[in-house]
Amino acid sequence: MKKNNIVKSLLLSALIVSTSFASEKNFIEMGMGFNYSKDNFTHQDSINDKNKNQTKGFANLAFAYNFELNENYTAYIKAEHGIFKLGSGYKMNNNKVDFGFLLNLAAKDEWQNPFVSNNSDKAELKERGFYIDYSFPLNQNIYSTIKYQMTNKEYKNDKLTAALKRDGIKHTLKLNNSYETYVVNFIYERYNADGKASSYQTYGLEAGKGFKMTDKLSVFTLLNLETIRYDETNPVLDEKIDATIYGAKLKFNYDTPFNYKNTYLSLLTGFEKMKANEHFYDKKNSFMMISLGYRF
Repeated sequence: MKKNNIVKSLLLSALIVSTSFASEKNFIEMGMGFNYSKDNFTHQDSINDKNKNQTKGFANLAFAYNFELNENYTAYIKAEHGIFKLGSGYKMNNNKVDFGFLLNLAAKDEWQNPFVSNNSDKAELKERGFYIDYSFPLNQNIYSTIKYQMTNKEYKNDKLTAALKRDGIKHTLKLNNSYETYVVNFIYERYNADGKASSYQTYGLEAGKGFKMTDKLSVFTLLNLETIRYDETNPVLDEKIDATIYGAKLKFNYDTPFNYKNTYLSLLTGFEKMKANEHFYDKKNSFMMISLGYRF
């Protein structure tokens, strides 16, 4: 069974304010930490066991390497927070297009049927797809990126009924906007599952700000708020699921510790909660990770 090392929903959104073409920077980063979570779909023992929590340690390896093919065109390979990407970037004056393929190595296996008691086996989850991003200056002060991503989710040995089948296609559309050290991001996600009771759509907002504390120390904080609505009534719980997701992330970055050139230390921490009209769908997670990185 594939092991889940990190919590994707938290770590993906904890981004540091950066320059427009920060993805062209090469780096390697190693980190370790822990997360404390509650999720009935991944580690609870039965439908009636709603109060069990789980603490896990994890290790994380992140890297990016870029191949400059010519003045405007770059190919790259990168892995960060469990997402592996193979892609290309093309500059057009102040604009840029990125596109490529992705593999989610942090996808969490779920119970074959989380709505029954005495679960012993999990359905292995595989998630892969492609993405395309378009970055451009909206005006003199605001730089924006339109991001589209389509991923295919496959559950091996899924034991759910037809109305709850989880295999499907996820479409994510995101508009990122940066102004000086401020960011405001808008998110829409549509998941078309084989089972209509597992299909949903999500609307979300992220807002953050970066702070320069000293010449070496910078801090970035990000808040998120989302709503999620499922298409049809869950036949097991006899409820159409609606939920609110909220969270906060904080990242500290310290450059050149002990005066080692091109190195940095980072501390990433945060929490996220999902509150639904049916308690079985409630989720919570908090985490902390410390990393050592090298830019080259």
